[in-house]
Amino acid sequence: MTSQTNQIQTKITNIKKQDLLYCRANAKATYLTLTNADLLYSKRNIQVFEHELNCGQLMRVHKSYIVNLLHIREFMPKNGQIRLTDGSKIPVSRRKIPLLRQKLKTLHTVNSDFTTVSSVFTTDNSDPEKL
Repeated sequence: MTSQTNQIQTKITNIKKQDLLYCRANAKATYLTLTNADLLYSKRNIQVFEHELNCGQLMRVHKSYIVNLLHIREFMPKNGQIRLTDGSKIPVSRRKIPLLRQKLKTLHTVNSDFTTVSSVFTTDNSDPEKL
């Protein structure tokens, strides 16, 4: 009988705001999707990231999602969705639509400051839904 062990790497990562597409909550954990298609996993809940990432270009648009406003390609308020530059469709809560509309109108400059997300992330090639 052979045993197979999944190797999981743990690391602390600093992420530039412009490199973050969105954060997705999953139970008490959060997945961060980056522009280079990396998927980072943290055991911290999305509320922690909402407070850490509190800036003009990131917004919690749904109970399960924080998005980078600079990566919104299409806003579909009637469908309650946005499409990001990577093609991902993200739901938008009805009560967040007016605020999102306002933020998109006022957001006109790119801020290249670092967002320091000092968290322990797990890199794993398995399906994130199974974690």
